[in-house]
Amino acid sequence: MPNLNSKIPLSLYVHYPFCKHKCPYCDFYSIVKPHDSRVDLDYVTRLICEFKDYQKFLAGRKFISCFFGGGTPSLLSVEALELLFKEISPYFAKDCEITFEVNPGTLKKDFLKALKDVGVNRISLGAQSFNDEKLKALGRIHRAKAIFEALELIKDDFRVNLDLMHALPLQTHKEALEDLKTAIDTGVEHISWYELTLEEGTPFYDKPPLIYLDNDHKALLDEEGFALLKENGFSHYEVSAFTRKRRCLHNENYWRFGDYLGLGAGAHGKISLEDGILRTQNIDEVKTYLKEKAQFTTLTFDNDLEDLIFEYMLNRLRLFERCEFKELLFYLGLDNLPQSLNDTLHKAQDLGLVHLDPQGFEVSPRGHELLSDLMILFLPS
Repeated sequence: MPNLNSKIPLSLYVHYPFCKHKCPYCDFYSIVKPHDSRVDLDYVTRLICEFKDYQKFLAGRKFISCFFGGGTPSLLSVEALELLFKEISPYFAKDCEITFEVNPGTLKKDFLKALKDVGVNRISLGAQSFNDEKLKALGRIHRAKAIFEALELIKDDFRVNLDLMHALPLQTHKEALEDLKTAIDTGVEHISWYELTLEEGTPFYDKPPLIYLDNDHKALLDEEGFALLKENGFSHYEVSAFTRKRRCLHNENYWRFGDYLGLGAGAHGKISLEDGILRTQNIDEVKTYLKEKAQFTTLTFDNDLEDLIFEYMLNRLRLFERCEFKELLFYLGLDNLPQSLNDTLHKAQDLGLVHLDPQGFEVSPRGHELLSDLMILFLPS
């Protein structure tokens, strides 16, 4: 049994790798769902086996949040969903945030009822745009009408996050703002608004679409979009996350350097030990993952302090709030602030990127504008 740091908050991530269609910008592991009536039950059976093996990492902890991502988790069969929740729900905290990613083009009433019945309380709806031409360019299977129909179905029973992208192929500044205004007008409490990025290994990376907005225009769009969200009651609490009410607890646990178990093909996990970090990485290949005796998980251990500090900062600096040193020491498992970190923070202060005092620090407005430059300062030497 590993020597766990059992005080660190723990989340659960479940990866469902199947889609109806692979979007050309997506770099998450996913494949087109095979025409096999047993594929969901077979996959969930394997998830349960993996979960049982990982229970040794709980150390009496309950999950503060659970997130089903993909892929397209809303393609999961009701039977498989119920089977999985029967196994994992006893390990949820009483107020556990349970989020399901949903594609508007796959939503059905019986599946929504099943989600509510098993305890799902939050839905992340992959809208991406309200412009049909842009949705088609992104390779999405839904159109704007399906987004509004989905919102009508889920608004009364679930907290809702709306996923929205900008700087899309052939999208103008005006069109990007119109998308954001439409998202705000839906009345959802949480919006994730972020730029389309061309990730290596995707069709968009190999054959880039025409993007109208250059870096200067993207910066102007951000400025106007952030102001619009603020005017409509949204708090900007993370680089691409905005809320009228509650934050996304699951993502916030990532950003604070909390622990998480990752289940499923392509999933990753992080577990804090007393003397370092244990990481799990599952193979991104469903056939191997489903084999009963396959070795599909790679375990690595990291106790290099400079590496861990950099990873902590890479996550924590995304949050738009002050970082107390006692919080930093807690998540890194330290008793005192390392001199090297103290020196780097003073350097960041000299550059005008942070405001520093004996109890902690916060990123300055200039630091938020130059966040990548600030993060680079913490790179191991």
